[in-house]
Amino acid sequence: KGIDDSVAALMKSWLEVTLEVARFESLKLAISAGAVATRPARTSSGEGASKPLTAQALATALGVSDETVRQREKAGELFSIMRPGRKRGREYPAFQSWPGVAGHPLKDVLAALKPEDSSVAYGFFTSTTDLLAGLTPIEVLTGKQTSSRSVDAAANSLLAKSPKERLAIVQKAAATHAASA
Repeated sequence: KGIDDSVAALMKSWLEVTLEVARFESLKLAISAGAVATRPARTSSGEGASKPLTAQALATALGVSDETVRQREKAGELFSIMRPGRKRGREYPAFQSWPGVAGHPLKDVLAALKPEDSSVAYGFFTSTTDLLAGLTPIEVLTGKQTSSRSVDAAANSLLAKSPKERLAIVQKAAATHAASA
């Protein structure tokens, strides 16, 4: 008699979170000891996907200048958001610097999405959708879940596809989303 699948999945999620906490604590100790540089992480771990970055912080994460970030935004290759009630201080969601999202994948999905407003792009990238088997576009592009939750076999199959296949699927979802808006 084995362990129920839902219990096994819960135990696996708990173990993953425990390991992430341990890695984080080790990294904090290494940083405080000066053993690790504090350059922003280029990760797709899910932690901080929506974390707002300044143009300078995003530039550092991408390895470009802040002027290049602004030029890419004007060209529709990046987007920024403005918090309600603010007139200055545009912010860039951190996931735009992640491997699997940064560069041509982001540019291609934004081209398919054709957002008239950056809040539409932000909402699309960060929301789960049935078009992607209950995953977010960020998760599909990176091939990893950004939060611990149970997903079905279709979602796991989608995450296991090649980066090129995942990009094509997200582009199609973006086009469908744009057509329905």
